[in-house]
Amino acid sequence: MLPLRGRTGGGLRRLVSSARVAGDGGTVPMRRPTRKQIVLFATAAASVACAVIAVSHGDRLELRTSVFMVDVSTGELFRFPITGSRGVGVPNFNPETNALSLLPVRRDEGGQWRVVTRALSFLDDLEVEACAVQDRSTGLVRVRSDRARTVRVR
Repeated sequence: MLPLRGRTGGGLRRLVSSARVAGDGGTVPMRRPTRKQIVLFATAAASVACAVIAVSHGDRLELRTSVFMVDVSTGELFRFPITGSRGVGVPNFNPETNALSLLPVRRDEGGQWRVVTRALSFLDDLEVEACAVQDRSTGLVRVRSDRARTVRVR
């Protein structure tokens, strides 16, 4: 071990000589908490309580296991399972015709199918005419059947 020289050595000796070890039977005196520490502890406890209440009483997160997409030219409905790390591109290709014509849809409260609002901007970029879309501003779509064909995502 190297000898300690100068100011560092003296300060380290004082630190080591003044330290008490609780394991040898000695006690370590505790000081009373300061007002700042009490306020800090109370704030932390209140924050944790609020977080627990917000998480346990909030709306539940609904994770989707599939995405419904419609061919905007024919009105045919497709279901793409998205389990694990699989995803679906928007817009997507029709698995039968290989035309870029599929957009995501959701059923509204009235039972009608509508193109998802974020996907409405793709209507002009598709390779087909959007004949099944009845209203381009709201995304209302006329589907052939409510029974969707399941498509495997590769």
